[in-house]
Amino acid sequence: MSFINRVVIDGATGFVGTWMREMAPRGVDIYAFSKKGYDTGIIDTMSMTHIVHLANIAPTRAIEAAKRNGARLLYCSSGAVYDQQNEYADNKRAWEVECRASGVDVVIARLFTFYGKGIDSHKAIHQFYKSVIEGRPLQVWGDGSTVRSYMHGSQLGRALWQLLFEGVNGEAYDVGSTRPTTTLRLAQRISAFTGSKIEFVDKQITNPYYMPNQEMLWYNKLTK
Repeated sequence: MSFINRVVIDGATGFVGTWMREMAPRGVDIYAFSKKGYDTGIIDTMSMTHIVHLANIAPTRAIEAAKRNGARLLYCSSGAVYDQQNEYADNKRAWEVECRASGVDVVIARLFTFYGKGIDSHKAIHQFYKSVIEGRPLQVWGDGSTVRSYMHGSQLGRALWQLLFEGVNGEAYDVGSTRPTTTLRLAQRISAFTGSKIEFVDKQITNPYYMPNQEMLWYNKLTK
């Protein structure tokens, strides 16, 4: 890019924000802060050309900042909006509606499952990582048939920057890998590498299938 973009990223101290900062393209001036910073209203007096809303909180402040600055907003939602019925998914659905109804230039990214940087990864990988470090068995819930796909944080970061600059106003895009892996297969791969034993835990499995939709994938939709 031949000009400077001032990109404000809220909720930027977590996994997604860390990888966005690490994968930032040249020619971008980034101002990043935590959810706490967003809560205190830092964004209310800032100038920017783009906003990325990562904090798991209503995007109202980000929307108002986008209006004041004529900025583009990237709202990071979740794949949970498709079929999960819980407070987290309900909020994400409501906040997508709020963004689209606001009239600002907004792109929505529905995030799935990611890994990278050890303990900052997806819950299953996080728990397996801790178990290996502490010398405990890898605990697999139920029969381990839950299906996920795991994308590395570096790919996530690149995808979000592409959507921020190239996504179509008002569109939603799935961001995630399309290679399915069961929890048991993941545990087996880690066990083969580390020698850790696998232990099955009789716990209820929720959301047994969590995969992006091929037709909604960011790279497929952007090339149409």
